[in-house]
Amino acid sequence: MASDKELASLVTADPGLPRPNPTQSYWQHIPHPLANTRSESLPSERDYAIIGSGITGCSVAKTLLEHHPTATVTVLEARTLCSGATGRNGGQMAANAGEEYMHLAEKMQELIEEYDAVEASEMQKLQKLRVFMTDSKFEDFQESIARLEADHPSMKGIYTILDADTVLKEYGIHGASGGALLPAGTVWPYRLVTKVFDALLKKYPGRLTIETNTAVEAVEYDEKFLTPITSVFPYTLRTSRGPMRAASVIYCTNGYSGHLLPCLRGRIHPFKGTMTVQDPGTSIPNQGKFVSWGFHYPPTYEPDTQRHGYGLYYLGQSAKTGYFYFGGENTRIDEAVSADDSFVASHSVSHLQSVLPRFFGKRG
Repeated sequence: MASDKELASLVTADPGLPRPNPTQSYWQHIPHPLANTRSESLPSERDYAIIGSGITGCSVAKTLLEHHPTATVTVLEARTLCSGATGRNGGQMAANAGEEYMHLAEKMQELIEEYDAVEASEMQKLQKLRVFMTDSKFEDFQESIARLEADHPSMKGIYTILDADTVLKEYGIHGASGGALLPAGTVWPYRLVTKVFDALLKKYPGRLTIETNTAVEAVEYDEKFLTPITSVFPYTLRTSRGPMRAASVIYCTNGYSGHLLPCLRGRIHPFKGTMTVQDPGTSIPNQGKFVSWGFHYPPTYEPDTQRHGYGLYYLGQSAKTGYFYFGGENTRIDEAVSADDSFVASHSVSHLQSVLPRFFGKRG
């Protein structure tokens, strides 16, 4: 197991810039036409510079453009549009850490419908089945929900508790101690975000630019630019295509934040997960319109391989193709706490390939 010193070194390390050669993401295998969009030359001055083009950067750009009628906005992305975490995850919309976040899933569904992206993003309103693989995990969960409902009566009824027999007979999951259903959804995040950016560019052509393949290498602040005689653009962004000045800079950089903002190292750090796309063929019914899954188990550690199991597998299924989108971390800590997405550990992939069939009573 990693020592405290080794772990501290990993979480406080400079994550660097996004790597130029990331592994190919299934979600981006058909790139959006805007994937490499950028201006012929970088704008010289902007009211707002947003670093990062994932769902956070998209949300910030949308909010600024809608609420500040004259503001100019530029989104800067080191690689292709929405190529980071948003464009590389499985798109489950569910509230797992306290139901005060339930409204976020609802807001996401409103956004999808506002931009007519239901079909393009393959959005499904469904139920999430949280499956508990040990008695202790299931008992702890039930106690937690009982406390939640006692403290917040308005939350009562969000979860439907299922015993092991129901989980097996109605959902085909083997080896569970019990489960719980809650309202949820699934979405193809890359398709949603790129569709929203496309709409924003068309609606605000004079006020929004998107600069892909434009890495921000440093941000400098100079008070002299605040004087009325000169300008009100005190920030200079040093990019791979030259400098750009801005009145405000918004960092939507996820695990890379510590590179441009060293003060955040140790507070925000990258965590690299592994996701697989697996085709079950006709051996397992397609439940993609009705349910997504989360499998909870006690975290594990294998001294021989130094691999950690982080206690959760997450699973969705395409209602169109039947493909399973299955992820979960079973890897060394130095491979997980890393911003390097140019490789994926082969043992992480083989582990996911062997585990998934077992949940459905098949050989892994």
